[in-house]
Amino acid sequence: MPITVTWHDEQERILLEIFEGEWGLDDYMQMVDTAASLLSQKDHEVDIVVDFSNSKVVPREIVTGARYAEKRVPPNQGTVIFVNAGALISTYVGISKRLGFKASSRLENASSMDEAIQKLNKLK
Repeated sequence: MPITVTWHDEQERILLEIFEGEWGLDDYMQMVDTAASLLSQKDHEVDIVVDFSNSKVVPREIVTGARYAEKRVPPNQGTVIFVNAGALISTYVGISKRLGFKASSRLENASSMDEAIQKLNKLK
């Protein structure tokens, strides 16, 4: 599976999405559905760390995927931090902010998992 979704912590307040190798739009949409389902089971805010450290290629249809994800953002989704996102994902973040996607207001970038967790800890 090119995208893994798992809890980062025992309190289940940080969801970790790990992208590895090549992945496509179908993989992304399945990940969105899995994450939305996990978040919907919680009555507290959940932050997300998206790790692209071992990802090779972002599909051309990522804007379609962003629209799909936008429709499924649970109300308890907190900050989303992209780790080693690269230029294409950074462009996506800019586009989603210009399009007014509700999830884009709480997007951050980090260069490592440690930095991502430190950023989340500072926000709390």
